[in-house]
Amino acid sequence: MDDTALVKTFRRLCQGSKEAVQSGLELDMFDKYMHIERPIDKAVRDTMNMIRNEGGGILFLVGSAGDGKSHMISTLKQEYTDFDYRNDASESPWPNVESIDALKIFLDDFKDTTLQTTSTKMLVAINMGKLSAFIDDADVRTEFSEIAKYANSLFDEDNLRHEESERVKIVSFTNHQIFELYPEQKDSTYPVDSDFIKNVLSRITKDSSDNFFRHAFNKSQPIGTDFDPCYINYQLLCIPAIQDSIVKIIIEAIIRFKLLLTPRELFDFIYRIVIPDNYATFN
Repeated sequence: MDDTALVKTFRRLCQGSKEAVQSGLELDMFDKYMHIERPIDKAVRDTMNMIRNEGGGILFLVGSAGDGKSHMISTLKQEYTDFDYRNDASESPWPNVESIDALKIFLDDFKDTTLQTTSTKMLVAINMGKLSAFIDDADVRTEFSEIAKYANSLFDEDNLRHEESERVKIVSFTNHQIFELYPEQKDSTYPVDSDFIKNVLSRITKDSSDNFFRHAFNKSQPIGTDFDPCYINYQLLCIPAIQDSIVKIIIEAIIRFKLLLTPRELFDFIYRIVIPDNYATFN
């Protein structure tokens, strides 16, 4: 089958789509529409405000691939123009310079000798593995000992909270799940919910003129006796009871299998329950 407008729109949610990976640059209209605030967004803004009030400092935004670091930076750049951003600290922009050495260059204002007096404000998005390699570097332990000390507390299994100072801040995605617990709801079978997942499903299914998916759905109605499984699946996805079941199943899977579900993985999951793997040859 040829892709309909609805299928093409859903393919933007697929992990294999080139649009699925953010660069940290300006968001397009689709990305802006799909932007949904999470508790970690507020935590990052609060921390950046602290650095502003201090007059300078560095924030490490620590996570893994697909958790939304680049997307978050794209939204923050418009609001926090006084900050410098290092979006992908795992890569070096220079072919003959290793990534750790490149990071040392970018963080020159935050050496021990200048950390307390610098007016530079910076957000660094970095994966846990690269941060661990960075603070294990001999030069970093000597010249960036303050950063190394606080970053090292992230890897202390006996310490549930990492350490930080007025000028070295850390926000980690591992401390922010995408669901909420409501233990006070004693009469509820599932005292859990997720505003984030619910809002994602609402953005995809709500009947509004700015909804890219709804607009594509209206343009993709099968003709005559033609049958399009994606068209039917989208109608099913619009049913509130089905959305509620999807939210509960995802949360149960996260808890049961100790998953850390990233937004990119969530979008890919929604894509796959709407678009069959054999769509191109569907009969």
